[in-house]
Amino acid sequence: MKINMDDLIKVEYQELVEEINKHNQLYYNNATQVISDKEYDELMDRLILLEKEYPELFSSESPTQVVGADIAENSGRSLITHNPKMMSISNCYDEDGIQKFVKRCESLAGQELSYMTEMKIDGLAISLIYEDGKLVRGATRGNGFVGEDVTAILKYVSLPKELKLDNKLSRSGGLFAGENSADLSLPSRFEVRGEVYMPREAFKKIVKLQEDADDERVFANPRNAAAGALKTKILSKVALNKKTISEIQKYNDKIEQIKLSNLSLWVYSTPTPDAIGAQSQEEALSKLGELGFPVNPLRKVCRSFAELVARKNELEILRHDLAYDTDGVVIKVNDIKTQLELGEDAKSPNWAVAFKFEPEQEMTTIQDIRIQVGKFGTLTPVADLEPVFVSGSTVSHATLHNLDNIIQKDIRIGDKVMIEKAGEIIPQVVKSLHELRTGKEKEFVMPSSCPVCGSEVAKADGKVSYYCQNISCPAQLRARLLHFVSRETMDIEGFGPAVIDALIERGKLHNVADLYSLTFEDIRELWEETERKKLIGNLTKKNLFDTSSDLQNKTLFELREAWSKELILSGRKEYVPPEYKNAENIMQALEESKSRGLEKLLAALAIEQLGGTAARIIAAHFGSLEKLYTATVSDISNLSAGETFSYRTLGKKSAALLYRMIQTEKAKEVLLKQGQTLSRKIEHLALSGFGEKKRSAVSEAFGGDAVRLLGASEAEIANVELGTSDVKRTLGDVVAKSLVDFLKSDPNKEILNKLVSAGVSTEDNSNFKSVQSGVVGKSFVITGTLEDMSRSEAKKIIENAGGRVSSAVSKSTDYLVAGEKAGSKLEKAENLGVTVIGKEELLSLCGALP
Repeated sequence: MKINMDDLIKVEYQELVEEINKHNQLYYNNATQVISDKEYDELMDRLILLEKEYPELFSSESPTQVVGADIAENSGRSLITHNPKMMSISNCYDEDGIQKFVKRCESLAGQELSYMTEMKIDGLAISLIYEDGKLVRGATRGNGFVGEDVTAILKYVSLPKELKLDNKLSRSGGLFAGENSADLSLPSRFEVRGEVYMPREAFKKIVKLQEDADDERVFANPRNAAAGALKTKILSKVALNKKTISEIQKYNDKIEQIKLSNLSLWVYSTPTPDAIGAQSQEEALSKLGELGFPVNPLRKVCRSFAELVARKNELEILRHDLAYDTDGVVIKVNDIKTQLELGEDAKSPNWAVAFKFEPEQEMTTIQDIRIQVGKFGTLTPVADLEPVFVSGSTVSHATLHNLDNIIQKDIRIGDKVMIEKAGEIIPQVVKSLHELRTGKEKEFVMPSSCPVCGSEVAKADGKVSYYCQNISCPAQLRARLLHFVSRETMDIEGFGPAVIDALIERGKLHNVADLYSLTFEDIRELWEETERKKLIGNLTKKNLFDTSSDLQNKTLFELREAWSKELILSGRKEYVPPEYKNAENIMQALEESKSRGLEKLLAALAIEQLGGTAARIIAAHFGSLEKLYTATVSDISNLSAGETFSYRTLGKKSAALLYRMIQTEKAKEVLLKQGQTLSRKIEHLALSGFGEKKRSAVSEAFGGDAVRLLGASEAEIANVELGTSDVKRTLGDVVAKSLVDFLKSDPNKEILNKLVSAGVSTEDNSNFKSVQSGVVGKSFVITGTLEDMSRSEAKKIIENAGGRVSSAVSKSTDYLVAGEKAGSKLEKAENLGVTVIGKEELLSLCGALP
């Protein structure tokens, strides 16, 4: 079905998804928080609202359907699957939110309930698995389904490595072999979940160490510090021996830091409370404590809304005197049987809510507002404050985000303002106290030129940010260079952060074009210091010199000669300095990158608003940089960006509702009655939210057969397809204007001319440009591992041929491209009769065979 949706809604939705995903990655993978929990929840609430009003936007990969964030691909850790998945708890910020939670729970349960209140610890969620009473595995929450294995680091965390299986519990239950027996009978595999945290005093010691060592990154708060410690990879002796002396020292310093961190644990649940005979959250926590787990003592059962509010107020005052950070109160339905009846949604249990404390606020004065230039040129106003102590530390600076925020809050230089720490981490100005103005305050004016390089400042259409367009701006140099050489853009191997930093420090790189001016000698020199330390280490082990000072005084040439002689005497090959090979490889990688073509070059330049897909479309249409120079905003804006394909399913909540209903005798009687359509019979069940569209979809999915529906699993019902939609898109004015402005900039033209002079190709060299009539408009899904081809490469081939790629299989899917280890998508495609093809068939179909 074709839909006519306002372009602004689509843009807003996509921007919300990207922003929320960005914050998820920062918080869960990088232990970094740049907005408050409340601001994050406001973004999520807006996304939920858009998905309700425009259901065609919804997908199973939406941030509203996932917990946490996917594990970073380069984490280097083993992954652990959670069963059942680890969920997050939804938040509320006022007493009205608590009251709504209580009313909803008691309305669904049909009775008054009691609730357990627990301190919300500001740490990292963790799963611990014990086998025969001994700790065998620990994992982070990750995306809820899969977490990182952190077992090795747990030796530095204060938690039980072996359970107290010789103690009686307060009541008989699943732990007892007999009612009067003292022998416990835990299942062979027992899991608990909790929060790892760093006490405040330990955090202060760590920060002091970082400051004394002039660390570039000083932890902002105990949660960040705990995350950094917990995600440290423990190296084996073999792995450690392969490191340089400097790297070994850094690693040892990190381990010593972790030992001082005093990482601790509070356990708050087990996925199998029946295993310890617990019928309530109160009972579960008590029995977990008797097994030796640390359970927070600040817990209390409340039996009314009034008691919950009173307890919340008590804990909000008490939290300031605790030895650890907390950011709220978790409220849980106490009875476990009722918890199971209330169920869960895609992200959170319906039987729990977290009341988030308001951040502390203090008054101070804005002494000045200065501009900070970000790594890709964004100009961010920052307030210099009269120092003030708030939420555990002294604050002297606060971001003002953007000019719109300053205007909206009417913030001026010299104003008295209230500040708080967003999430008790990031200082921000809450409001200006206009009533305290003296008349001497000054309005802030956004500069028209970059304060770092002096280049013209631009503002993207539809955006709040101003940015420096000059890609040679020193403030942006490092980030732009790393982006330029990355695998997704010019793919120049050998240029990691350390190499880039060293070349900048030596004055060899001032812009991306300078990469192609580097000489063999420039690169070779980078490895001399590393090589020197390694040779000294090797020779020291052989005891070839009387003292280490003898070695330190040797030239690099002398060290090489000595080590080469030692190798020859021991029957090995002559020593070859490694930097020659490294330098040769990098020079070769630079040369190869010159032929990447216009698409990769555009993507590598990190132009505001211009992503990889837009770069591919623009390069294919214009064919060369020379022709692109003459393009207008309209020429670029109207380029087709293909179609967005989406499909919706019934989903878990509706499926659970229908599934529970059809298990009742009354429902079975209605469904098996003769003479009516299945859709009509479902209507008689009077299910909340089951309109005609859902009823018809369920009926169609099961062929109108009530018996098939009664025999279906909850998962099968959840996957019932509700409909599909195609949305035609163009690149739009925002992307177009940003690119045109970039190309008009004189400093940028100078860089591009240097790249051309260096031999970098500015022509489109795509091998797959021809649209294939048999592929146009067809829907493809890619699964499994394709031989010698990444999924992104397969996607590009499909799109160049006129097809579109979706992330999930439905009855509207035309082709499933299946490689090795194709999982559930292959099974679903076969069940739906979708055509399954391999890599060779894909290349043939798309006209992309060599």
